[in-house]
Amino acid sequence: MKQNNFKAILFRMNWEKENSLRDKQIIKFMKKLGRPNLKIVLLLPEKKPVSTTSELNPFIQAVHKIGVSPEETMALLTQPKDIELARDSNFALIVG
Repeated sequence: MKQNNFKAILFRMNWEKENSLRDKQIIKFMKKLGRPNLKIVLLLPEKKPVSTTSELNPFIQAVHKIGVSPEETMALLTQPKDIELARDSNFALIVG
């Protein structure tokens, strides 16, 4: 799959107040991409470490719930461990 032909965007939201406005602006921008069928997956931060096994990987679980694969999904992430996990999970495009 071409990197610009993804079907979904995985976005990990932050709880911090100063990041809230930025997160909302990114979501608003994504909805204006002119692709009405583009799915947006929002994940809230977890208190426990993220698992790297595919059956417990929250990124893979999230995209499978909406019926797409990691290879069809762009991931917008800020944490280095999240970025590494998305890379190891074969996401189509990772923006960190």
